[in-house]
Amino acid sequence: MRRRGCPMPCPSLEELDLYACEALADDARPAVESHVSDCADCARQVAEIRRRADLAHRIHCAGAASDEPCEETSPSASGPAAAPPVGAFAGYTIVRELSRGGQGIVYQAVERATKRKVAIKVLLEGADASPAARKRFEREIELVARLKHPHVLSVLHSGVTADGRQYCVMDYVRGTPLRQYVRERKLGLEAALTLFATVVEAVQYAHQHGIIHRDLKPSNIFVDAEDQPRILDFGLAKSLWAPTTSLVSRTHQVLGTLPYLSPEQARGDPDALDTRTDVYALGVILYELLTGDFPYPVVGQMADVLRHIAETPPAPPAARWTAESGVPFRAAGDRRRGLFGAGRKAGRCPIDDDVQTILLRALAKERERRYQSAGELARDIRHYLAGEAIAARRDSRFYVFRKTLHRYRAAVGVVALLIVTLTAALAVSVSARNRAEQERDRARAAEQRKRMVVDFLNEVLRSANPFAAEHGSDDEAPERAKLLYAGQGGEVATVVDVLRAAARRLDGLAVDPRVEADLRHALGATLTDVGEFHHGIVELRKAVELRRALTGGESAETIESLERLTHAVFLEGDMTATLALARPVYDALLSRQGALDAGTRAFGRHVGRALEALKRPDEAIQILRHLSDAAAALAGPDDDRVIGLRLELARLLSNHDQPVEALRINMECMSVLTTRPDARRLYARAAEGVADALFDAGRYREAVAASRTAVQSCEAVYGRDHPLTAYQRVYLCWALGQTDQLEEARKTGEQALDAHRRFSGAEHEWTYRAERALARVLAGLRKEPERAEAMARHAFAGYERIYGADHVQTLYARDVLGVVLHHAGRHEAAESLLRENVALGARSLKGWEYARHLRSLGLCLAERGRRDEAEQHLLHAWTRTTAAVGAESDAAHQVAGDLAGLYEAWDAAEPGQGHGAKVAEWRSRATSRIATAQSVEEG
Repeated sequence: MRRRGCPMPCPSLEELDLYACEALADDARPAVESHVSDCADCARQVAEIRRRADLAHRIHCAGAASDEPCEETSPSASGPAAAPPVGAFAGYTIVRELSRGGQGIVYQAVERATKRKVAIKVLLEGADASPAARKRFEREIELVARLKHPHVLSVLHSGVTADGRQYCVMDYVRGTPLRQYVRERKLGLEAALTLFATVVEAVQYAHQHGIIHRDLKPSNIFVDAEDQPRILDFGLAKSLWAPTTSLVSRTHQVLGTLPYLSPEQARGDPDALDTRTDVYALGVILYELLTGDFPYPVVGQMADVLRHIAETPPAPPAARWTAESGVPFRAAGDRRRGLFGAGRKAGRCPIDDDVQTILLRALAKERERRYQSAGELARDIRHYLAGEAIAARRDSRFYVFRKTLHRYRAAVGVVALLIVTLTAALAVSVSARNRAEQERDRARAAEQRKRMVVDFLNEVLRSANPFAAEHGSDDEAPERAKLLYAGQGGEVATVVDVLRAAARRLDGLAVDPRVEADLRHALGATLTDVGEFHHGIVELRKAVELRRALTGGESAETIESLERLTHAVFLEGDMTATLALARPVYDALLSRQGALDAGTRAFGRHVGRALEALKRPDEAIQILRHLSDAAAALAGPDDDRVIGLRLELARLLSNHDQPVEALRINMECMSVLTTRPDARRLYARAAEGVADALFDAGRYREAVAASRTAVQSCEAVYGRDHPLTAYQRVYLCWALGQTDQLEEARKTGEQALDAHRRFSGAEHEWTYRAERALARVLAGLRKEPERAEAMARHAFAGYERIYGADHVQTLYARDVLGVVLHHAGRHEAAESLLRENVALGARSLKGWEYARHLRSLGLCLAERGRRDEAEQHLLHAWTRTTAAVGAESDAAHQVAGDLAGLYEAWDAAEPGQGHGAKVAEWRSRATSRIATAQSVEEG
């Protein structure tokens, strides 16, 4: 609409909202600003929007949740954040500001190493952000990092600048907001629905990964240069399994969301918030796309708008549609006929009964009457586009019959013939029932066919499993891994979608309970192995219940499903529940079946790992030692079942300061498996264990050789680019770095980091681990200090978020960050971090783990000329190291060399004080050991 005296049409309500909130794109802002200055109606609208901003802020402050305290600054009064200093984001060059919203500012930037365009979102308040604002920003990064989908904006990296600004690096999308795209392209009904169905399917993907968006609106959906939609801005997103918090963000993002709020949001009912809230917002977006209007009044006093959302029924879409604002039948110039053109005149409303039904179903005020998932909405849109019956109208048998005939009218004669044929076949079948022997044969054949179907489905599901090597034969493992990991990771989403669709399909089928139990087990196990733990647990619980009812609680089938369920619960992170499931089954099986039974061994491992995670490692070691000894007494030490248990015991020992015994066990197993080409998977586990134990024993040169062997073994079993292979490459990177083979360490670390980022994402523990190792190597090389610092900070922030400040992994990450800063010449900042690390480690670490941090601090102090204090820390590190791994270890030789260097510098600065004599003493202790890594390489 163009008002009298205005040079341009009035902006949409959405554009005015963005303008009022200072979130409109820079290139669009001048025109809107000029129009508002000339148009009294739009000026009043902007004033009303800003008034509602302050009201929303006061409402939130009055009822904010305890974990999201309300700051005193009004959103509308927030001043612009200072521009980031040059070089604030290591490895990136800022080009310009793209936009700013309630939570953050978005800049366009270029990654200097690759010249790739990216977008960097910075927390609006910068270093002065409140704890609540930081928490919301961190939540957005954590949630979006889970999503790897072509139509969801990807997070590439996140971190904190040197001056304390939180930021995340995202894909740069140059495109157009959804509503603007549909209007400018003059899309017809078919094209608009096709585009929108893609958006809905992307929302369903987020829901399947436990994330609800809560701020869906056309301006958060961009269409890129390839005409593909991308969902942006998860600033208000929430995990489905997170505790309930306040529904309304303090920021003025609530304003942009107001017309798209669901009734439960408008009523302020946080307990009612679920995926159907996003379904409602999608319904509003589609209604607006097709009609150009909202389903009820959304302008006026905020209380009135909220009442309309909660209570006013949506107006019939066809009644709101106009030729000026709504979509046409077809885009201009499209002369096709058929479903979206036949017999329809231009200028008439294209919204027929089916489209109206879809819209009103999505916009039902009661959640129970809406589509129960975004997937259901997407399927109905796809059904409509294909000319099929939509689920929202399937209550009418005549309707379904009419739609089917309309679609397949050319084949009606064939169908009639088929009915006659089926009737005749049925008559033959009925007569055959009188012959008992043939009936028994038929039943047996049916059972055999049924079993063949189940076997086939099981094999298909297993072939989609990237970790199938853990559960199948060695010969099949590489091929199965390649099925999923041949590309760039997109196959994972396809597999997950297929698995979930299979589970939903199974819910609606009437099948034999035994067949259902088998399929539930296969679905649950595979969902678990591709990282869908929650959904895997749901299917496995059903499998356990079915098998227990059919065969009893002690049957092999029930135990099999219980074991996979326990494994899934462990991977989801509930250690108490894991122990509660595993311990009674383990005790019963050990007593009834013995130590060699597959179930006994599996549940023994689950008990050990749960106890370890619950910080009861001594109990875990005791159980695994008893189980492996009992199994060895029955089958001998060279039996594969015994070797598997001994390798698990060695892993526990290595993790808990007993590397010498762990190394001995791993070496014994490896020597047995060297002559066993049929046991490549066990050999790979043993090689990994040897490398791990050697590193933990401070024998770095031998660890290099063992890690090379382990990498080669993993490549043979899992494939070159498999995450487990990349995981072992990180060990090799560390070991190479400790032996000053820094250039090879860098290349190895880059390869591992690339694999983890592609398959695990930026915010995954394995990615943090690879970043930590590579940052340490780059510091030693004195190369790319900005990138090294960015990776070290990102890894440290990730570990701290996962484990807390004093966990062993967090301490290692903080140590690496301190070392990186030290090598970059920022000694004061490095010393502060390393001192904090030593203080925290004194309470939570023992043995050599603590010695590593003492050494880092000692070297930093020596560099700063504070030799007395440096000597104290390095001598303490020597005592700890030699007590844990011996004076002849590479780790001990490193500390001895550090002390020799300290005394040498001291003697040069203060000659005649006796420091020169200490140089020779410590230099002799740093002499390399006679033993080499040759025996490990040959093994």
